[in-house]
Amino acid sequence: MIRASRNRTYLFTLAIDGVDLADEDVVEALVSGEIEVYPAVVAGKATLTYRLSAESSYDAVIDAVTHAHSLLPHVKVCRVEVDLVSISDIAGRLGRPRESVRAWVVGSRGPKDFPAPVTVIGDGVRVWDWPSVNQWLKREGIAGHDEEHLLSREEIDELNVMLVRRFSGLRDSAFRPDRSVSRFAMLTVSRTRVTSPSVTYTSSSSSFTKA
Repeated sequence: MIRASRNRTYLFTLAIDGVDLADEDVVEALVSGEIEVYPAVVAGKATLTYRLSAESSYDAVIDAVTHAHSLLPHVKVCRVEVDLVSISDIAGRLGRPRESVRAWVVGSRGPKDFPAPVTVIGDGVRVWDWPSVNQWLKREGIAGHDEEHLLSREEIDELNVMLVRRFSGLRDSAFRPDRSVSRFAMLTVSRTRVTSPSVTYTSSSSSFTKA
């Protein structure tokens, strides 16, 4: 559910395309204004992490998309990212040893209700969504957690659906969803066929096909 709260500060990341973040002029244009944004490239993927205040998470994301497009007309926002972390990532963010975090995970130290991982990848590497971990850290009073409101996976699914609905009819829209938008989100948007001048969404494939 999209949550509304006056003057809440949100922290979230947009996956983007169409701009070169190695270009100093591009980065300068993004960071020189009053809105707090952190451009980054991780494993070849360009992202913009925003920290801004709004009455709802939807308003925050719309403000971020509008901000990015106003400064960089050719930027394409692919989706709102889910922040996934491993034990090593959690330890790094908190400045703690990996074994300390592992003890929380298995319940041998501290509270016994550490969030369950969302999936397991590779050779048994467990992965969590950071907002769930952050909420647990905040509740337990453990230093190092983010104070801002982080978007849950459910909120991100809803936000990506809303962005598709809002921008699918705009040929020059700043928002261009990609195949990483969840199947849930795509099926929600495309129970009936939705066609824009440039993109066709179909429920059978849960993907985006050029018209």
